[in-house]
Amino acid sequence: VCVETMRGTSNNNNNGKLCAFLLLLVLALGASAKPTEAIILDADTAMLLPHGLDIDDDLAVLWLIATIQQQDHFPSSSSSPTFRFAGLTSTFGNALTQYTHQDALELLGQAGLEAQIPSFEGAPADQRHPFTRQTDASTFIIDAVRAANASNQYVTIVCTGANTNTAAAITQAPDIIPMINRLIIGDGDLNNPPLVTDYENNVNLHFDLNATNVLFT
Repeated sequence: VCVETMRGTSNNNNNGKLCAFLLLLVLALGASAKPTEAIILDADTAMLLPHGLDIDDDLAVLWLIATIQQQDHFPSSSSSPTFRFAGLTSTFGNALTQYTHQDALELLGQAGLEAQIPSFEGAPADQRHPFTRQTDASTFIIDAVRAANASNQYVTIVCTGANTNTAAAITQAPDIIPMINRLIIGDGDLNNPPLVTDYENNVNLHFDLNATNVLFT
């Protein structure tokens, strides 16, 4: 698994734009040698919530949708890889999981894609329970990775909130680890060193440190 980190800026507006822009760059520069790259986005979307903290995850979802729709309408050469939005899982961070999932469903609904892009609720922000608990999100990640691998597709997981769902998936089904080609974690501040111990500038990593440790192990 290739683990990459996407780092933002300390300004909230710039952070949202940069997160979406970096995700778009990941798509444009995808190094997949396989014909299709399946992308699973694990996000804490909160733009449509009255108590949400940020809009960056929603922008990432919209950029991903727009990029794939553009690809479908304006196909490039047959040798170029294509991208497939395999699914959207909800985690906590900008809001509690139950609300980020509500936001994700509403966002997909407004885009008219609720039937085309599966969306699943992940683990709640409750550290009294281990991140290994099985949820709809962790089960979906496991099934989606296995299905993509069986179809000879390149698998990328992008985490832009707490890392709980992805860590749970690979803990519950370690056989999928070699099937994940890229794991991209969005966190941090371009203006500061990438120190996991720096909570202020690495909040996504700190939302669930046990899960983060699993992904970096």
